[in-house]
Amino acid sequence: MTINLADNDPRVSYAVAAGATQSSFTVSFEFFVDADLNVYVDGVLKTLTTDYTVTGGDGSTGSIAMSVTGASGGSTVVITRDIDIERATDFPSSGPFDITSLNEELDKLIAISADLKDASDRALQLTDYDTQVSLTLPDVNTRKGKLLAFDAITGAVVAGSSVAGATTVAALATDIETLADIEDGTNATDAISDLAAIASDVSTVAGIQSAVTGVNNISAAVTAVNNDATDIGIVSTNIASVNTVATNIADVITVANDLNEAISEIETAADDLNLASSNIETVATDIANVNTVGSDLSGTNTIGTVAGAIANVNTTATNISGINTAASSISAINDFNDIFFAGSTAPSSPSAGDLWYDTANSKLKVYVAGSGFQEAGAYLEGLTTTHVFTATAAQTTFTTDDAGNAMSIFANGNTLVFLNGVRLVEGSSSTNDYYISGNNVVLNTGASAGDVIYVEVFTKISLTQETSLNNLVSQAQTSATNAATSETNAATSASNASTSETNAASSASSASTSAATATTQASASSTSASNAATSETNAASSATAAAASATQAAASAGGGTLKISSNDTTADVLENKLTAGTGVTLTKNNSGANETLSVAVNPFSLTESNATATAAQTSFSVTYTAGLIQVFMNGVKLISGSDFTATNGTTVVLASGAAAGDVLEFVVFG
Repeated sequence: MTINLADNDPRVSYAVAAGATQSSFTVSFEFFVDADLNVYVDGVLKTLTTDYTVTGGDGSTGSIAMSVTGASGGSTVVITRDIDIERATDFPSSGPFDITSLNEELDKLIAISADLKDASDRALQLTDYDTQVSLTLPDVNTRKGKLLAFDAITGAVVAGSSVAGATTVAALATDIETLADIEDGTNATDAISDLAAIASDVSTVAGIQSAVTGVNNISAAVTAVNNDATDIGIVSTNIASVNTVATNIADVITVANDLNEAISEIETAADDLNLASSNIETVATDIANVNTVGSDLSGTNTIGTVAGAIANVNTTATNISGINTAASSISAINDFNDIFFAGSTAPSSPSAGDLWYDTANSKLKVYVAGSGFQEAGAYLEGLTTTHVFTATAAQTTFTTDDAGNAMSIFANGNTLVFLNGVRLVEGSSSTNDYYISGNNVVLNTGASAGDVIYVEVFTKISLTQETSLNNLVSQAQTSATNAATSETNAATSASNASTSETNAASSASSASTSAATATTQASASSTSASNAATSETNAASSATAAAASATQAAASAGGGTLKISSNDTTADVLENKLTAGTGVTLTKNNSGANETLSVAVNPFSLTESNATATAAQTSFSVTYTAGLIQVFMNGVKLISGSDFTATNGTTVVLASGAAAGDVLEFVVFG
């Protein structure tokens, strides 16, 4: 899912009325794990599992199960989100991405941003239009025991008055309020204002502080004197009594000293009152900021001639089996040259199934109606094995795959190894990505747990298979040669027998005594001819059996396929129907006479080349055989037909243009 920052307020509040009980609270914003949530009831942080349980999350909304009964005046439940700032998924530096994990990581980043925004919105901050000014707090020693304040000119954060002083002011709140009442007239008298009116008098009194102090000390006496003005007059009259007061002047001085002390105390009280008033005004002016700070994150002609040719007749009898076989196969033998052709150019008017050995390119081709001559062969048939391994943590050596199959590696260079779909480069124990050790693929850097190692092993036919194929093909060649020789001998014997029979009949009227003998001999010749036909049939069966053996050998070797059609019953058809496969080379000898066929089986081979693409390049020049090429871009294997086409043997065309600098690797199999 996707989180939209604009709709992602990670805070929700619920009011529970006094005496009412609510047991479920909806979490309307997305979260991932239960611990992402903070739950407060009337400002008290609650504990997960102990006080409440959570449902939902994993990138979606959810709910809190918790019973809350409203306190007197009602209760407030606040749910916020605070995701740990951490990275839970590490993506590979190349290859495919886990899109689900990527989306989850991005969602978490958006959610964390929203959490931080919520915290910053509740913090002390400047308005957009305010002058740039530092809000950095003074160093710890400077701000110890001080209130937060702002410079009167720059507005920067400074250390204000002492906390102790503020505490003192708070303790004098009642007295300060009283003084304020006196000053603004709320009280019945405006004593402070009145005092200002007689400042000069106060100054005068300050000048005689000691005397005033003395007087203060004898205030009662002074009052008494005032009350007794008349009496003072009388004292004047009674100077003698005044002299008596003079005699007691020390007492008068004491009164003056007491008066000065009283005045000093009045001035100190006035200074404290002015300082408290200034601080109170500063706090009152910045009360919104103070409140914000409180809440913040393959014979001759006569009877005599017959007798003279008895050796040939005997030879015919001796080879009667082969003669019979050749006779029965004469049609296929005569048709051979109509089926197989060798030359540098294709034969004209071919029929479906005709074979052409292209001497110019040393390739055997078969005619396919509607498609022309096509190369005969099987692409890597039986020569490739694949293995899939799921790695454990730091695993470097791979031998037996996940299906329990052990690898059998022919040689270095005969493997393709992929790590999570990306092709690795073969080297040594200290170079590139991996090397071959016996039947093991060894990585130079250990894989991570769960990594998928895919190995393609290219082999060759075994020595046993190669020897078996050569032996069976040699047997088929011998059978074909013997059939051809028997065919020639049978034709000669049949011709001699026929001539002898004719001569014997012509001599019957002039040599009647010899007629019976001649007739008998003719009959014997006729019987030989009949027997020759039977032998011809047997020879055909032998050729068919030889061809079948060659078919089995070729198939077991993985190098090609021998095919015998319903009307092909001669051993000569071996070369005609032997379809060359990968690693099999055919050579036809003594063409048009007694033909032999040489079959060589070669090990598998491959050729690699590469090219660096220019911007939007789609066509690349490569020599190959259609169907025998693999293409990689930047180490990633491309899909034939979907990602690229390679059909003409000279160019490879990408479906989409490459980017400048992309590396194309071409693996051509031979």
